[in-house]
Parts: sequence; structure tokens; C-alpha cells
Amino acid sequence: MTIGQLLEKWGVDVQALQALEARLPAITTFVADFIKALPLVEQRTSDAEEKVFVQMVDYGWFFDPAMGAETFFNLANLVNSKNGNELDRKMSEHFREQMTAIEIDLVTKNPDRGRILSEAFEAQRTQKYVFSIPIFLAQIDGISKEFLGEEYFRYGKSKDIPAKLIQQLAGDDFLESALRALIPKGQMRADSKERKLLDRPAILNRHAVLHGEDLNYDSELNSLKTISLLNFMSEMYHQKKMAEVKIEDGKVTSSK
Repeated sequence: MTIGQLLEKWGVDVQALQALEARLPAITTFVADFIKALPLVEQRTSDAEEKVFVQMVDYGWFFDPAMGAETFFNLANLVNSKNGNELDRKMSEHFREQMTAIEIDLVTKNPDRGRILSEAFEAQRTQKYVFSIPIFLAQIDGISKEFLGEEYFRYGKSKDIPAKLIQQLAGDDFLESALRALIPKGQMRADSKERKLLDRPAILNRHAVLHGEDLNYDSELNSLKTISLLNFMSEMYHQKKMAEVKIEDGKVTSSK
């Protein structure tokens, strides 16, 4: 199904298509700028990578490459200053504004999931977060299964795969750096015992939601966080396809 057909089906206006088209050069430009900047500002970039791709996971957020390089470094500063409220505001604003473009991008890259994703985003728009969040969480695991060979939220099974994949990506600086976001356990996939020890216990947790422990998960903030992870997982999967790196039977190989 083409983007035009999707737009017609969903009743989305032309501005939505323009928003999607606007994301593509932004992502391409960010990746190019990111790689170009590495030898020039290596230490600053390395520090920012740690903040955005690793530490931001503890706040339940995942970077969208369409944000661009300037926002990347601004987010790193917010994480560094531990300004969680401002981080939530900035990230929420971005994903709220980019909602339609992200939906179309996700469906275009994952057409077999289009019907389900469409239902989840419709629930999101009508503020039925009690429905949208579990669907987004399930689709994250589904895309992860295709991407990594294991569900993201099965930490014991998936924890070592991103590191193995990174080892095979020498020369692809952006993907190698960004994949680090999938290594830390983070609060979204902490188990019951660990959640009691977390310094930010209010962060959305997949187990608590799907096993009926968290009865107050249905907020816009939590739904936007799941969208950020879903978008990130899909983008990394797409980037991996472009890099022609394969994972089969637990072994990472490259066709390059």
C-alpha cells in the first residue's frame, strides 16, 4: 500500500505527507552530520552519545534521528543536568508534533503491522492510552524479534545481541553508537524486584503494565515514551537493513 493510499484510508491531509517527507532528509542529514563531526569534536560527541543513547533510557526516552544534531546536544545537556521535567517536555513536544509522520513512517517500514499500528495511533489521538500503550509495547517486541531475533523486553535473551551487532558495524559510526541504547536494561524492562530499588519508580514499566500491577499507566507521557521506543526500534531495524547486517541463529554476519 502506498503512502498516498494510507493517507486516503486514514483521512490524513496533504500536510501529513509533507511532514513525513520532511523527516527523511532530517534523518539523513543528522546521520551525515553525526559521522562528519566525530573526528572534529570526538570527546564532545562521545559524551553526548553516552547521555542520549544510554542514560536517557533511564528516563524512558529514545532519540529520534529526525530531531537533528542541535537537539541531540541539547538533550545531552538536559540529561547531564538531570533535568527530567524539561526532558519530558522537550521529548513530548517533539513526538506530539511528529505523531502523524511517525505513524506513516512506521507503517511504511512495517507494512504487515499497519492495521495494528493504525488502531494504536487512533487510540492515542482519542486519548485512550489504556489501549494504545499495551499495543505499542507488544509491537516493540514484535519488531525487535524481527530485528534482533529476540524480544526487547526479554532482557535475559536479548541483552547481548546489540553488542554483538555493534562489533560487526565498524565504519557505520551512527548505527554503532545508536545501538548502544538497546544495551542498558532501563526502567521499562526492569523486573518486579528491581523496580522497588529504582530512584525513578514512576517511569513506565512494561511488566507492571501488562501484568496488571500498574493501574495508573494510562497517561499521554507514558504513551509518547512507548512511541519513542517503537520509532527508535523501527529506525534501527531499517538502518540495519541498509547496512546489510544479518542476525541468524544468534550469530551476527555482514554481507559487506
